[in-house]
Amino acid sequence: ASKSAKALNDRFILFMQQYYDLKAWGYPTEKLDTLLKNIAIDYCIKNKSNVINERSVFCANILLNSKSIPAAFSLERKVLFVLFKYCRPIFELICELFGKKFYRNMKV
Repeated sequence: ASKSAKALNDRFILFMQQYYDLKAWGYPTEKLDTLLKNIAIDYCIKNKSNVINERSVFCANILLNSKSIPAAFSLERKVLFVLFKYCRPIFELICELFGKKFYRNMKV
């Protein structure tokens, strides 16, 4: 369990570094918004609901405070986005039931 938690945190750090680098280089705001929401939903899908840390709070706030769903998201990701925002227990249940198989098949 600690190995997968470390991998999740390492991936989060890498994605956030990519986000900040792209932002510094003047990457389009809409694409940055999509990237940030993508990072946040990935973290929320993979993170266990009983693990609350700075990263999980940060990612949850990105999704909860968002006013729009990125058009580039797949239908599955859009549904998860809405479930996370409005019905968190169902979001967590779906992530728990489908686990890695569900996550692997998702596309941005």
